[in-house]
Amino acid sequence: MRTIALVYRTARRELHNARRKDVRMRTGARLGAALGLGLAWWGAGALAARVAAWQSGGVLGGWLGLLLLGAWWGAALWSAAGALRLGLAGEEQRSLLTLPLGARERWHALLGRLAAEWLGGTLLLGLGVPAAALLLALGAAGLPWALALAAGGALAAYLGAAAPFLLLAARDRLLGWAERGVPGGLGPAGLYARACYAAEARDRAPLARTLPGAGALARALEQWRTPAAALLRRGLLAQSRRWSFWGRVCGTALLVTLYPTLSRMLADQGLGGSALPALYAAALALLTIADGASSPLGAEGERLSLFLVAPLSAGALLRAKLTVFTLLFVGEAVALGAALALRDGRGLAGAACAAALAGLAMLGVCALFVGGSAADVDLVTPIDTPAAAFLHEEVPATLVRLALIGLAGLLLAAHGALAAWLPGAWGLAAQAALSAAVAMAALAFGRRALTRLAR
Repeated sequence: MRTIALVYRTARRELHNARRKDVRMRTGARLGAALGLGLAWWGAGALAARVAAWQSGGVLGGWLGLLLLGAWWGAALWSAAGALRLGLAGEEQRSLLTLPLGARERWHALLGRLAAEWLGGTLLLGLGVPAAALLLALGAAGLPWALALAAGGALAAYLGAAAPFLLLAARDRLLGWAERGVPGGLGPAGLYARACYAAEARDRAPLARTLPGAGALARALEQWRTPAAALLRRGLLAQSRRWSFWGRVCGTALLVTLYPTLSRMLADQGLGGSALPALYAAALALLTIADGASSPLGAEGERLSLFLVAPLSAGALLRAKLTVFTLLFVGEAVALGAALALRDGRGLAGAACAAALAGLAMLGVCALFVGGSAADVDLVTPIDTPAAAFLHEEVPATLVRLALIGLAGLLLAAHGALAAWLPGAWGLAAQAALSAAVAMAALAFGRRALTRLAR
């Protein structure tokens, strides 16, 4: 027990020092706190009104049961993602493997870091908002439901932290390792120990499965000796080798096929308008970024230190990243916007307007992600396994990434309001001014943050 207490105190002290000295963590914590307070204020009121409606309709018990199950499932899934990221994709677990600690101490070290760095604010928001709504709507009668929500959420978070390692053990057929000297038994501590040893023993050589034609495009990009061409070539080859890329492609295609149904539903409600194809295309491009590229600079991990010591200024690096994002995601939004407008029968002029609106909206969004991700930089995390690459490069699993996604959604909403308020040429001019202002502010922030890191 003394060793476990020491591990907890060390993790708490590490987090305290990081929050006191790390500008990236402080900025992310402030952005996350501001966004969380806004969501809590709005969510508690909206959910309280919904609970009151359930009570007046006589269906309170069934809906509250579904609410509790949904909150518990969310806590378990979020805890599972954090356990994988903190337990298998960082240097800490490698360091613990070299220390004379038992499996139980390593498991409690993971739980301590999981509670302090991953679950704290998120679990408080995810469980506290429904509990507050229950108390606001039901008064004292909602107290048992709120207590059940909190207790079940804590249990679900613990089980969610252990579940990935059980699945990994079953997948890799590692349950027989107890006979080969791996300590810990069949409990969560033993399963975590087996997963750590398996991750260290796994062959890290990637399988080179590239998109047909990707090699020709990569050779064509080699002709341009620029940072943007190098980043685009690397991204093209890396993404074409990942199954998650193909999943995003299929998901985007599926969402495009849902556009006719959505447009008819909005038309029946008297909504929609001429900007709908452009906004839908921009939303699909934003979803692509949020799912796999929400932190252009933070996704580099320790590789970013090579960019910072290279003969390349912070502004040049940001411009190269923005160029890549513009080619990929602004191009996606422009193509989809024009295609959806033509599908609606708006003609070439309507397609051109939709493409311009979608491109202007996504230009500011791309600049926001490129510049804002400077607050998500992590110069010590190695990316040496496929699991670490997926978790660190693609999953929006930090407060800064979640905040950037929320701000990008608000920016798209502002573009939609401008399109409804100022149609035509004046509307496009306003869209361009808004995107330019956001881009200049985001890139200036990113330049200052990278310059401080380089010093």
